[in-house]
Amino acid sequence: PDGLQITSTPAASPISCMVKESVFLGDSYRLRVQHASGTQLTLKLPVAFGVMPSIGASVYVQVAPESVIPLAQ
Repeated sequence: PDGLQITSTPAASPISCMVKESVFLGDSYRLRVQHASGTQLTLKLPVAFGVMPSIGASVYVQVAPESVIPLAQ
């Protein structure tokens, strides 16, 4: 999803995940990560991101505040 970022260090409110799959797509990588709860996310990262984390590595998923849309009840 747009607005999600991967980092190797925790930030203000990180979501810790483990890399389950990494697929090179030419101009980007598709990463599948899993939270301890079992929830999985698939993210697309540009090659310019740098060195991709290896399978089994711990990473942190951050949500860009401008990408959050509050829902009314």
